Amino acid sequence: MPIEAGTTVPSTLIEEQQHHYQFIRRCRASALIKARKAIDEPDSYISIAQDGTDQMGFGYPKGSESTHKEDDLRLKSKIMITMVHGAAVYMYIMPDDIENGPDESIECLQRTLQHEEQRRQGKLPHTLVLQFDYCFREGKNTYMLAYLSWLVQRGVFKRIYLSFHPVGHTHNECDQCASRVHIATARRDIGCRCRFTELLQGCYTPKPHVETLRNVVSFKVAINPDGAFKNRYPETSSVKAARNIKDTHHFLFYRDESGNSVFRDKMDVDQVDWSLPMTLWKQSPDHEVLLPTALTQKPSRPPTAEEIKTIKTTCQAANFRLDQHQRQCVLDAIAIIETPRPGGDPIHWYNMFHAFCAHPIPTGQMEVYFYRRMRRVPTMKVKAGKRKAKTICQRATCFSCKLVHVQITARRSATAPLAEWSRIVFLKATKNVRLWWE
Repeated sequence: MPIEAGTTVPSTLIEEQQHHYQFIRRCRASALIKARKAIDEPDSYISIAQDGTDQMGFGYPKGSESTHKEDDLRLKSKIMITMVHGAAVYMYIMPDDIENGPDESIECLQRTLQHEEQRRQGKLPHTLVLQFDYCFREGKNTYMLAYLSWLVQRGVFKRIYLSFHPVGHTHNECDQCASRVHIATARRDIGCRCRFTELLQGCYTPKPHVETLRNVVSFKVAINPDGAFKNRYPETSSVKAARNIKDTHHFLFYRDESGNSVFRDKMDVDQVDWSLPMTLWKQSPDHEVLLPTALTQKPSRPPTAEEIKTIKTTCQAANFRLDQHQRQCVLDAIAIIETPRPGGDPIHWYNMFHAFCAHPIPTGQMEVYFYRRMRRVPTMKVKAGKRKAKTICQRATCFSCKLVHVQITARRSATAPLAEWSRIVFLKATKNVRLWWE
């Protein structure tokens, strides 16, 4: 409500405003301190900010000036910006048939971690710091919290800090990058996605890594098969609903003394003590730790027939400004989004059990997945029932969990079937190993 001329603002309101601005500065300072620490100590910390933006209006193809026939729905493309402080910027283009929810946010974060693992020569730091936008649909929900807890449970990170700025003050580095995207794409001729990608790659320094999301892993259905689309968490759900997190701005994930992944939260940056440890994943024989091999691809969500008709009509009106390559790119993009993909295929995350999914295991070999980050895996003794054997472990690179090929040389029976070894236990890593068939 505007203040009329000649009136004075109460001193209490001015004082509250000053306290509020000081609080916001402390929140931003806390986030910048964590980001700076990740820049100074890249071997111990990695800091990531993620936020989505939509700077294309109706979409593409578009020209610097458009006719009234082109001012309608076209090929829309939202962009998820993921910024690794002091390292790189990643932009993920989400077409019309890709939803905007927790699965997509998890997908972008997962791909960023994979790229960072490659860039850091197969090693990730032990602490992950995340700064997300205050949005319940994308980042502040049970599924994102379960995913982060899942990473800690499997030993990808020892600790994960997740933070949100207060409502109304959520602008961060990603929004500054989004403004550069707007400047690069405004009043430009963008005939196809190739041109759009080229503009994104040149709009920011350092040069962003740009890729288009074609497949998304359905993490929601994997952990909550019966209630993922009903906002319910029945008995079949592997996780419990995260309650009373609306006013919570900070989360801490780690493993307790028993080896279970827990999290604590606190309301704001001024609160010193964290809450008591809480768990999201159900701890019972019926709800074991989710293996990445259980994940499948998410079905696409094509636009409606009316929307497809509008897109084709609008793109047809813009044909006069497109060359042959751009016309073909637009036709291919329309064909992709109007063709539904049923989903259910094996996961496409490239470094998650690739060898296991690619070929059967030869006789006398099995594969074991370590759930703790180990710099080297020595020769260990194993036992299975009354039999004893020696194993030679050769570590393979996989941040999601450690994939180890195990060659069994049994003293009594070298030709024993692999089923007899299904309860094999590592003496030096009892709680940190899981067999792929369990």
